[in-house]
Amino acid sequence: MARAAFKGGAQDFITKPWSNDELIAQVSLPSKAGALRDENVQLKPALKQRYNFPEYRRQERKDADCA
Repeated sequence: MARAAFKGGAQDFITKPWSNDELIAQVSLPSKAGALRDENVQLKPALKQRYNFPEYRRQERKDADCA
């Protein structure tokens, strides 16, 4: 059953009998991960603007692959 759940997109599973603390911790993980992902999306442009990261590095890699 767990294998089918993971194939269906489950990130984790809870064994029976479960403890309420474990259940609460597992249920809150996706919410925390989503919040961190959103924060990362917001911070990346601010870092690029503040520290002026050059974009030429990506172009150099593409040029090296072609050589």
